[in-house]
Amino acid sequence: MNEKYLIISDIHGSPSFLEKALNIYVKEKYNKLFILGDLFYSGARNIPPIDYSPIKVVELLNSRYQDIIVVKGNCESDVDLMVSKFPIFEIYSTILFDKKVAFYHGHQNYKSDLSRYNDIIFTGHTHISMIQKEGSVIYVNPGSISLPKDEHHSYISFEKGKITIFDLESFKEINKIIF
Repeated sequence: MNEKYLIISDIHGSPSFLEKALNIYVKEKYNKLFILGDLFYSGARNIPPIDYSPIKVVELLNSRYQDIIVVKGNCESDVDLMVSKFPIFEIYSTILFDKKVAFYHGHQNYKSDLSRYNDIIFTGHTHISMIQKEGSVIYVNPGSISLPKDEHHSYISFEKGKITIFDLESFKEINKIIF
């Protein structure tokens, strides 16, 4: 079986975009879903999505709690820990495909510390999808599934030797890196 991981960020309370991502997760048989923060709330700087429903997003994520790993975004609050069946990490580090990989939201200034110990760093927060290699470290941002600041509602597929950013609605490849 080919291992692969779905990575999303910045749901901001949109159940319809989360459902699209969860449908891809199931249909494409991903092994795990990583969420890079900003799950339930739109925050003071964002106009809420049209279908804004933090309660529905809680229900959807709790129904798949065994499949997800979540890092805390700048819009998470203490109450989110109480309503979530899954833990919410500040930073999540692991080894995938023989690479040291870190996941965090991106609003914190951890980049230099994490780049010393990791091969790949996934962050959210900016709502802009991006793949960039600096020295030996690959930095990746899936953008936002619900409130993009570029032209794509987007997600990441992470497989052995390849990271690809896809458009959530058209499923077209936006960017990729082979390593």
